[in-house]
Amino acid sequence: MKRPAGIVITAVLQVLGSLLTLVTAGAMAFLPNFAPKNHAQPQMSSGLFLVMGVMYLIFAVTGLATAVGIFQLKRWARYSTLIFAVILVGLGLLMAVVFAFMPFPARPQPTSASLPPNLAFTFKVVMILIQLAVAALGAWWLHYFSRTKIKSIFEGQQNEEAEAIGRRPLSIAVLSVLTLVGLPWMLVSAWMALPIAFCGTLVGGTTARLAYLAFAAAATYIGVGLWRLVPASRLIAVAFYAFGCVNATLFYTLPGREDRYRQILAETSQVWHLPDMNPQPQPFMNGIWLGIVVSWVITAVAIYFLIARRSAFHTAFPPEHPPVNPAS
Repeated sequence: MKRPAGIVITAVLQVLGSLLTLVTAGAMAFLPNFAPKNHAQPQMSSGLFLVMGVMYLIFAVTGLATAVGIFQLKRWARYSTLIFAVILVGLGLLMAVVFAFMPFPARPQPTSASLPPNLAFTFKVVMILIQLAVAALGAWWLHYFSRTKIKSIFEGQQNEEAEAIGRRPLSIAVLSVLTLVGLPWMLVSAWMALPIAFCGTLVGGTTARLAYLAFAAAATYIGVGLWRLVPASRLIAVAFYAFGCVNATLFYTLPGREDRYRQILAETSQVWHLPDMNPQPQPFMNGIWLGIVVSWVITAVAIYFLIARRSAFHTAFPPEHPPVNPAS
């Protein structure tokens, strides 16, 4: 079967992106050996580079598998591409906003004469354009692979879960995958006992480990349950997402937020052996409102789809008809 040009281009872009991600994963393994040693400041933990390398490796392998599946017109690969597209759109737009509001430190006086006066502004514009290009690629994938003609090409390739996938809404599949994507980080955070915000307070140690493990267990149930269209998982997901949004809002808005923010930065820096960070008040306030808006928007979208697609959880897997006896 002759493949449309858009499918071939998508497979090529996925291979190139996955190879670049694979190189980045390998670089993370060797970067600690080449990092400059400065005994005056704490050094970044090699465990941080290892965790980042493993995450890049997972994305690279998944991307390569998806590229092969797209070229072979596998049905699951189309869904995987759509999920990647949603991630690219969301992450690209978010990072564009972050770079737009990110303050740049003043240049040191000895080197200020050798640097162009508009260097910071040019860097910011370039990074924003790159992130918008990433979001545009994701938006194109969403449009292209949602077209009826392209969808029918992949519908011709049957697999064991064809009936189940056909009844699973794309929005629910995306929420399932995104929920499971955060699971490794929850487990790493539990292992490292990173501080965690809980209802306006900051907890650490054993309590933080237990909290991360509880969230990881809930995320596992929600991710698997949404994929299998278990009715109870939809209700638990709504409560889980709403709690996360309220929890973040309380952390950002209750009195003493600057002390909590500095505490979490200090403890995180100590765990990962990062240099000390001392945020300025105004950028901190910008980050507060940006975080509140982003968390509310993401939560509202997720809950909307969970409510709007509720019928899929009750009609997903009807009882199978008993086999017909040819002799009767």
